[in-house]
Amino acid sequence: MLLLLLLIFLGLGIYIFLQSQKLKKAQNLYLQAIKLEKKDINNPDDLEQLNQALTLYKQCSQLTNNSEYIKAANRCQKQIDKIFEFEDLVSKGRKRIEYKYFKGALDNFTQAQKLFVTEELEAEIFECQESIKQQENYERGLKESIQIAKTGRFQEAIDLLEPIINEFYCEDGQKVLSKLKQIRLAKELYKSGLIAESDHKFYDAFTLYQQALNLLPEFIECQIRIGIISVQHSPQQTITYLKEIKGEQAAYIRGFAHAQLGNWQQANREWRSIDNDIINSQREIIISLAERERTIQIKTIESAIDHHKIDEAKRLSLEFINKFGLEPIVQKNLENHIQPFLERQIWESENWQEIAVKTERNWLEQQDTNSLHNWAIATYHQAQINPDKLADFIIAWSTALANIEHNPRLQNVPWLGSNDIDIKEVSSKLKQIIEKTIDLVKDNNIEEYLILRDIYRREMVALSLMQQSHCGMTIKQQLFILAGCYHRFRDYFPAIKFPAEVWGSLYTDWGKAVAACHEGDTARAINIKPSRNPSSEAERFAYNFVSYHEGCYYLQNLKWRKAIKPLRYAYDEIKAKLDWRKEIDRLCQLQREEINDFDEHLQFSKFWYELIASQAARSNFAECKARKVAQKIADEEISIQQGLKELKEIQNIDPNNPYTLDLVEKAETIQEEENIKHLIRQDRFEEAVRQAKKSHHESIRFMVAEICIDILLTGAKNNSLPVDLMLKLGNWAYELCPREPAFQEIYSSLRIYR
Repeated sequence: MLLLLLLIFLGLGIYIFLQSQKLKKAQNLYLQAIKLEKKDINNPDDLEQLNQALTLYKQCSQLTNNSEYIKAANRCQKQIDKIFEFEDLVSKGRKRIEYKYFKGALDNFTQAQKLFVTEELEAEIFECQESIKQQENYERGLKESIQIAKTGRFQEAIDLLEPIINEFYCEDGQKVLSKLKQIRLAKELYKSGLIAESDHKFYDAFTLYQQALNLLPEFIECQIRIGIISVQHSPQQTITYLKEIKGEQAAYIRGFAHAQLGNWQQANREWRSIDNDIINSQREIIISLAERERTIQIKTIESAIDHHKIDEAKRLSLEFINKFGLEPIVQKNLENHIQPFLERQIWESENWQEIAVKTERNWLEQQDTNSLHNWAIATYHQAQINPDKLADFIIAWSTALANIEHNPRLQNVPWLGSNDIDIKEVSSKLKQIIEKTIDLVKDNNIEEYLILRDIYRREMVALSLMQQSHCGMTIKQQLFILAGCYHRFRDYFPAIKFPAEVWGSLYTDWGKAVAACHEGDTARAINIKPSRNPSSEAERFAYNFVSYHEGCYYLQNLKWRKAIKPLRYAYDEIKAKLDWRKEIDRLCQLQREEINDFDEHLQFSKFWYELIASQAARSNFAECKARKVAQKIADEEISIQQGLKELKEIQNIDPNNPYTLDLVEKAETIQEEENIKHLIRQDRFEEAVRQAKKSHHESIRFMVAEICIDILLTGAKNNSLPVDLMLKLGNWAYELCPREPAFQEIYSSLRIYR
């Protein structure tokens, strides 16, 4: 019993000694921290000594539980936060100055000054206040200058604004100044043009007006003067110049120009909007002249027919309709007599080269189903005797197929009675005729065969999409025009903006390649795609469509490096299309299985992830990167701490990747183990125990608990530890591993229960 009391007193003495040493050390650190803190008081430029002081205050708090140390640490932290707030306010103010938002900047600087007063900040506040004065002066001057300009005093407005801009430069003000100078110069050129015009120097006047317009495109007076100058010698140019200009003056000049050209109806239409007695009388003259010319042209048509000049009669009839509009007599004569007569003449010649040319010309003039049918028939016979014309046959025949339901030759066929023609069967047989004709070329000229097949495939894909989705290009009378026909005659058709869809892309220069991809012949598409960059929306879609299929083609053939470039080109379209992403994901998973080299696998997984970032891509890329980090840690290229940092970043790619999670777990365990062992080596055992209690890794808790038990047993064996310390070690072990079977006997002997 006496021995036990001696051990207890001995342990207590050692404990008191250790505590006094801690108090002494804490006090020394506290005095050092106060000294460092005072050096940095009211100095926001250097945080280093304040950070050092805060570290020392925290060390004091760890050594002993003293409220003074905690208060000092909080005070130091507040001072650091104050400096950060100061720096943030100053930074925001300077940023606002860059955008010339001086009032907002001054507000930031004023708030910062409430925290700290520095010479530099005072100077910035002064500069900001001066800039505000200049800015207010600028805004007043700009407003006044604009008001003066509205009254037409442009030079006065420039004289007011220019020195203000020189003193306080602002991009908006500079734009206004440049515009004012442009207007002034345009007005001066206009005045010079008027002088030249009054001196009958019309060419010089035209040039001066044009220069003024180049500076000021909305200068209507200039456009009017140009129209007046050009109306005598170039009335069509006058009409073009004044096309979009409203007002009676412009309407009168346009009407005069139309009258010069003999366009009586257009002249009458322009002058109809002008309520003026003189103009009304001129309109009556125009109407009279128009009627006179109309009568003369009808007689000229009749004369041409009487003299069997049927081609001439057709030309005159079309000119008449174009000039005077639809006239029942002329229209009926053209459709029922002139046109049929000319068509009979064409077919009677049996010169298929000539017939094809004439029927094509008729088709372009009439653009109806009947003329299209005739052109298609002619190209068929022409192709039979001249294989070089097979492309024409494919184009004409395919477009005729697209409009077969509206072909009058297949309606009301007498010998069928009440039975309808099976359009699908007829279409199928007509397609077979094209295909057989193309196949005849295959044995003699494989390259020509491939070219013809590309044309035909594009037409058939366009036709199929048109029938399935009710899409495609149409012209008057709702006639469908396929891609080949559009390319051949695009100058004869109205301009059209094709949509960024598959059918629209068939009408672009990428159409043949798009059709090849659509039908699964990507290898051919790669060979025939255009080399230039796309310009329209439809072309960009076509470019992306072909690029996507090219990339998939390479992935399918396990050539992923070749797939990178085309798939990156198509990135935006891939991002917008779920089915494309799914297909790429499927192909990438197949490609992944064929890669054995780790570095290549890492490069591939990065490409896959950056392209579509699917779950499979995320998981694969995260695992590859994690394996790379594990390899670098094993080779001691990086520390555990750096490795853990990189693994945490990898978790942003795929938070639930099991391999990454396992590595993070292991790295955290090793790092915690090293930290705790470091604390133990520094005789900071209690702190090591606290760290272990916070750990969620069972192995760390067991390691420290085992060390506690080992020290306890060794101390008990050597009688080198006081009882209270032994109890403390036992309690620590219990708190760390209460259910550890190996320690239960020791817990019982120390009477540790919960």
